Amino acid sequence: MCQSTQDNLTNEEHAALSSLARDDSIVITKADKGNAVVIQNKEDYLKKVQNLMDIESKTSKFKKLKKDETVTRERKLQGRLRELLKNGSMTKEVFDQVCPCGSKAGVLY
Repeated sequence: MCQSTQDNLTNEEHAALSSLARDDSIVITKADKGNAVVIQNKEDYLKKVQNLMDIESKTSKFKKLKKDETVTRERKLQGRLRELLKNGSMTKEVFDQVCPCGSKAGVLY
């Protein structure tokens, strides 16, 4: 059974968080790594996102696709893993651990 969480913030801390949440000049996001929260100036954040999404840039990590290939790639990988299972190159236990299911494309918030 799940245990309920206990609030460990003071009233002043709750008030400060509420004030930050209403501030339109900042962006509050979850950090890419770790269990942390990041507070950034909104203009700086938007510039970074624009640079990141500039698919014309030589340093971009993204490219424009005609359609989402996620499900197609998942099915292809599942098929290859089934072949390995069938020919004895992989155990059922390993297959169950590595076979992808319900893959979704990444989302930029």
